[in-house]
Amino acid sequence: MKKLIFLLFYLISTNIIGNEKIGSQELIKKLDELVQFKEGMTTAKLILSKGNYTKKILYLKIFKTESEILVHFNDQNRINVSKIYSNSLNQKIIHYRTLGNKFYQIEDDERLEYFLFSFFSYYDISFKPFESNYVSENQIPNIDSHEENIFFVTLKPISFPNYSKLEIKYNKDYEPLRIDYFDKKELLFKTCRFMTGTISKRKNGYLTKIDSLKKIEMQDLNKEEISSLEIIEFEEEIKLEKVFFEWRNLKELE
Repeated sequence: MKKLIFLLFYLISTNIIGNEKIGSQELIKKLDELVQFKEGMTTAKLILSKGNYTKKILYLKIFKTESEILVHFNDQNRINVSKIYSNSLNQKIIHYRTLGNKFYQIEDDERLEYFLFSFFSYYDISFKPFESNYVSENQIPNIDSHEENIFFVTLKPISFPNYSKLEIKYNKDYEPLRIDYFDKKELLFKTCRFMTGTISKRKNGYLTKIDSLKKIEMQDLNKEEISSLEIIEFEEEIKLEKVFFEWRNLKELE
């Protein structure tokens, strides 16, 4: 009898725990964990495509410390064309155009403008954390009535007047699937999709495969093209001195 009671208690408790919903703030952290690059150097490709046709491509080196990011954009001949510097502790975004040897500090009303040929905005491509730039509209995720086993969290921007809201879609395991962007009239105008897979990791001179964010697809719904950020390799043993991120020195660092 005692064994039966214990078994019933175990089944009830595990069922409750298994169905327990996590809070919206934790889901935002899950999104940041997925899209925030690890400290070290990540190599990637930024691609503009239409159907199966690749129209443009840039090669990226993403250098990351605890709070700073520096992204190098090189053309197909591996010649640097642009650099983006950002700091997660403030709202500063610096764009250095290599060919014109000019610096631009991206102002608040410019952060949502598309960067170069892509549909990634300056804010997107600077990889700032969502948790510090958006607030959740609801404490627990909502169930999507249009898609089975999909949950979503609605985020309101703290300082982006061009967005009315973002909806972050998650699967039943609360893994981030995509972001839907809504304009000031609350019309859906852009989507961002996440794909996971295996990428290369370099450590101690050895190359291994790890599970990771593999691809980010950004689409402006008014356009036929798709911009994709494809992650190739991560190297964590890169030692990055603070001077490397001094934006006044960016033109010296190729």
